[in-house]
Amino acid sequence: MGNCLSNNSDPEATKANNAVEKDLKAVRICSIPEQRAKAVLTNFSAREEETNSDQGLIIGLRRLREVNSAQGVLILGSHLRRKFSLSTIQQMRVIHNDKFTPQEIESYRQLVFNNIIRGAVMLFDALPMMQLRLSQDNERFAETLRNINDLRDGEVYPEGLLQPLLDLWADAAAQEGWSRANEVALPENLHYFFGDLPRVFERDYVPITQDIIRCRAQTTGITETVFKLRGQELHLIDVGGQRSERRKWIHCFQDVTTILFLVSLNGYDQCLFEDSNANRMQDAMAIWTSICESIYFKSTNIVSFPSYLSHSAITHGWLSLL
Repeated sequence: MGNCLSNNSDPEATKANNAVEKDLKAVRICSIPEQRAKAVLTNFSAREEETNSDQGLIIGLRRLREVNSAQGVLILGSHLRRKFSLSTIQQMRVIHNDKFTPQEIESYRQLVFNNIIRGAVMLFDALPMMQLRLSQDNERFAETLRNINDLRDGEVYPEGLLQPLLDLWADAAAQEGWSRANEVALPENLHYFFGDLPRVFERDYVPITQDIIRCRAQTTGITETVFKLRGQELHLIDVGGQRSERRKWIHCFQDVTTILFLVSLNGYDQCLFEDSNANRMQDAMAIWTSICESIYFKSTNIVSFPSYLSHSAITHGWLSLL
């Protein structure tokens, strides 16, 4: 897998693009977002069984009609962008002193636990692809993590998981696997949370700001976050970033005033979660090009917003060879 450089001459991608053009022809005759959504979804329904996502899209587009008088900012990017955008929105809330409610903090407390358990399982599943294997004890424990349920409201972290998780993370195979995380699209927050497990597993644990910013949640459909900026409402509209959803992006949101395109610089040598043969940076560049060349965004402000390039990406990736 190595650097996971992708090949642009993909017959499946060409076929998908042709399908997009067919949808766009139907969409061009529609004048308002809700009509465009119905035209798109009529074509989608024959090819994809995404009823829940489709209904969510229509609801989101109805909201866009209300947003037209305000400042609508559409957040776009690649698959990793979806998780990066969650972090970006969280940081914007912190910057603008938009405090998290007790219910939100509880949700993040549960999400931290989910990130730790699911991240450990992803690491365990990735090791065989790198010809690595945990010790027998750690391997048996890792298998049990698949059956761990998400936390309920008010439920404390199971104390019995702390030491086994620390042992798993200290395993030589796990450490080598993490050092090669770019090959298998492991969660970037894994090192952060596993490096502070004792604090997180305290009975009275409450997520700090950095914990919340580091949280990652894979969601689909449309989410909207509203900020007050210089007396004006700023609506951040985020759309699910999986490849199967991209055909819904460009032709459904031409009424926004600005597009914020998020790019993870760490993705220069990383593969996509849904396609281990595709490079994240190349994937983001392809989407960026399609957005900039789209007829729907000729009058839209388009802003590229890169994330930071982490120290580990420089010291462990192929940039370290330069």
